[in-house]
Amino acid sequence: MDEGQTRDSMEQLARRLVLELRSRGDVADGAAVTEIRDSPTPWLTLEFDLYDFLPVAFFYDRGWGGFSVDYGSRRVSLLKLTDVHFDHGRVRIAKAVDDLLTAARLRIPDKFLAAHGWSAQQPPTESSTEGDV
Repeated sequence: MDEGQTRDSMEQLARRLVLELRSRGDVADGAAVTEIRDSPTPWLTLEFDLYDFLPVAFFYDRGWGGFSVDYGSRRVSLLKLTDVHFDHGRVRIAKAVDDLLTAARLRIPDKFLAAHGWSAQQPPTESSTEGDV
């Protein structure tokens, strides 16, 4: 996917992602945009904590993107966005967050999730924010 296919501005993409995370309840906290630009090339980095356990960074760069656990000097991939996460160049936020939450729960101890009221097998939640913005 090339940068010409990008339909969202980076501000719109950040807003849609934050709204989607908030719609899932208390699974994410502290979302903050750390880098953003629309030109000369689209770029976005948004950081947040997931399940009070994983420091996550979302990145988007000219049609490529994904989520990583951020360990400061090193990031470990949680989810790389693929064709199933895009619809005519626009990121399918609900699908991306569904897949992110599934990948994250696999890396968090079941006892920790249960103690906080989350399930390791929690099914993805359909969101109503997909069509927004």
